[in-house]
Amino acid sequence: MSSVWIAILSVMFGGCRDSDRASTLEEDRQRSLLTGRIIFTSEREGNKDIYVMNADGSHLKRLTEDPGYDEHPAWSPDGLRIAFTSYRHGKGGIYVMNADGSAQTRLTNDPEQASAPAWSPDGSRIAFQSVRTGMWEIFIMDRDGSNLKRLTNNGFSDTEPSWSSDGTQVVFTSSRDPDWMRRRGVNWDIFTMKSDGSDQKNISNHSGIDGGAAWFPGRRILFASEREGKSQIFVMDLSGSNQKNLSNNGVFEMGPAWSPNGEKIVFTSTRVGDQAIFVMNADGSGRLRLTDGKYPLGQPDWR
Repeated sequence: MSSVWIAILSVMFGGCRDSDRASTLEEDRQRSLLTGRIIFTSEREGNKDIYVMNADGSHLKRLTEDPGYDEHPAWSPDGLRIAFTSYRHGKGGIYVMNADGSAQTRLTNDPEQASAPAWSPDGSRIAFQSVRTGMWEIFIMDRDGSNLKRLTNNGFSDTEPSWSSDGTQVVFTSSRDPDWMRRRGVNWDIFTMKSDGSDQKNISNHSGIDGGAAWFPGRRILFASEREGKSQIFVMDLSGSNQKNLSNNGVFEMGPAWSPNGEKIVFTSTRVGDQAIFVMNADGSGRLRLTDGKYPLGQPDWR
């Protein structure tokens, strides 16, 4: 090979390596700016358990090690406790533990399944979904498991509750769209209601499957939707207007949650093979991968 071609190839591939290196350094710099902690579910040890890591992806720690599956972790508002779903006693139940994984305590004792806990903003109550009445419905209880109250009561499934920042409303997923059911079968939309169960209304109102909503203080609602084929992450105003796809790619993305200041979004994506945890800006830009994508995982929550 001539010295001219060697020089050309050196510039071409050397330039690519320099570009890749610069990109990696910038991503590392962006990760270093992320603060707080992220909890999530992972099967990296062969069992579905709950893990915690710094928001930059460092200092990964396993919090649960029971043979039963543990999932759906949710931070308490003060970051001192974690509510989660566990199948260690058969069907799923709601549990709480300290942020370091200690003092794991069962809150629900109904023989039917309860899952997907969500803390109220003041930390005094926990909303969750349960099939104890024969259909999935939304319930709330005090943080110690007392004062159980049913919020939804209809012939459809209501799941995945999340609180408004002032604790006066709950956003959730429901299959109750009767027009869609008459036309094509079950559909799922995002609904809101007051925290006493009144004033229930459909806000996403789309023929695609919507779910997994997360409410940011006073502003917008994140959710996942399959309306464009594979699950993608969307955002909308509290009224349901200005619905926007933040993913805009051909891979599955789901489980979005806001950063504490609302400037970032943590979510699960399959863009690197298996599911991995990513972070992006609130407008969908600036994606950063936090986990390696070698193991099934998801359901991140950021505090």
